[in-house]
Amino acid sequence: MKNLWVARTAAVLGIEDKPHLALGDRIREIINALDRMTFANDASEFTKATMRRRHQETMPLYKDMERAGRFLATGAQYVAERPTDERFLEVISRLEEELFGFSPMRGPRKAVLFVGEPIDLRTCFDEYKADSRETVANFTRGLEDAVRGLIG
Repeated sequence: MKNLWVARTAAVLGIEDKPHLALGDRIREIINALDRMTFANDASEFTKATMRRRHQETMPLYKDMERAGRFLATGAQYVAERPTDERFLEVISRLEEELFGFSPMRGPRKAVLFVGEPIDLRTCFDEYKADSRETVANFTRGLEDAVRGLIG
């Protein structure tokens, strides 16, 4: 379903879907495209009014991307890999949120926080000056991989 939402939204927007990218990157590209279509800081009042109307029209597409993102971390093997109470509850909570619009809190909860190594952004500043979009994309992918390593 996640892939279907992303592919359908890209088609509706008339942008290229890139199935070879990680799903999170595909979702981010579509949200960025939606934002470019519906927001501009230096637009005239007429253009801003048009963009507000367009934003209302594209709200279902944002919702689809939100829905795909909600299930991004819980793939088909999420519970099977490590069938813990927490993972079962996570999937149930996401399904409740999908079906009912919210998921009630249940009982006491405990948070476990993993903190990775600090990242010095100054090391990629020259690369950023040369190609900011590509540098941010590469950095984001690396950061996502590091987070996956912490929670995996």
